[in-house]
Amino acid sequence: ADALQGIQATEQTQYRIGSISKVFTSVLFLQLMEEGKVQLDAPLSLFYPDLPRAEEINMEMLLRHRSGLFNYTALADFEWFKDSVHSEQTLLARIDGLPLDFDPGSRFAYSNTNYILLTFIVERLSGLSYAELLEKRIVQPLGLQHTFYANGLHPEMGQALSHEFAADWRPLSSETHLTVSLGAGGIWSTPQDLNRFLFGIFH
Repeated sequence: ADALQGIQATEQTQYRIGSISKVFTSVLFLQLMEEGKVQLDAPLSLFYPDLPRAEEINMEMLLRHRSGLFNYTALADFEWFKDSVHSEQTLLARIDGLPLDFDPGSRFAYSNTNYILLTFIVERLSGLSYAELLEKRIVQPLGLQHTFYANGLHPEMGQALSHEFAADWRPLSSETHLTVSLGAGGIWSTPQDLNRFLFGIFH
């Protein structure tokens, strides 16, 4: 949990699960789709008409990383950008200025941009915040005790530090802010809760 202090992880240790958060975001979207609030072939232009080629990109392409949208976390200044608080408008402004990597639907390329947009879309469709959606539609029904969407790092509450290796393991100097990671990487959980979640999807 903390290599520098020698604090061992336990079954209750919470980890920032990074891009596994995207599985939760996908489930939230598909639940809303099942309720008739959106279709897989709905164009991105329905929500963000000003984004590049938004009329050619649909929801399924976002879910499957086939939109062609440039991965905004790959930008050269991301290490600086990720530590600050950002609004939907500032994130959209960054995405809007990026050329597509390929024609929508023509191939696959992993892009966090897809799931940043899906975060905003599920909030629009539901009228709830992402945190409220996660709690109402996944955490409570499955009885997940240690899964939540939150910013900050609180080792005193059982959260593990993120580490990097450079001659020895050491904690990272900073954490990506929640307003940057959103539903692409902003969830905390435990291995036990993740197993319960994945079991719940398939049963």
